[in-house]
Amino acid sequence: MRRSLITIAVAAGMLIPASSAGAFVATLKAPTHTPTAGKPWPIKVGAHRSNGHKLRAHAFYQFIFSGNVVQSCAPKPHKPHAQKCNDGKSAKPWHFHGGYRDVIIWPRKSIGYPLTFRVVIHARHLGTKHVDYPVVVHG
Repeated sequence: MRRSLITIAVAAGMLIPASSAGAFVATLKAPTHTPTAGKPWPIKVGAHRSNGHKLRAHAFYQFIFSGNVVQSCAPKPHKPHAQKCNDGKSAKPWHFHGGYRDVIIWPRKSIGYPLTFRVVIHARHLGTKHVDYPVVVHG
């Protein structure tokens, strides 16, 4: 009897982390780690379950320098070249189903700095994932 209770407890403990760890897959595709300032840098963001089914989620961007968030932007896929950025740490998220495409225009003041472009993706009841992409903007 005691052995079966231990087996059930161990099995239950193994199921909880496994279901939350693989809850969904967040992706970011970009053409290069060295974008050119002032030129379009197209990206593709996606969220799906591990079985391939598209998810409803929302996302926003963070720009990180030396481990600190220096700017947050709201995605604007229907108005490329017009990201709305805040100097604070919050941005209005973009709601999507499965994925979307966007175009980022890097400012000239970012040239030469080692930055991390982060997409923060949240799927309701499944959690939040950060997809980090290191970049060094050149002129």
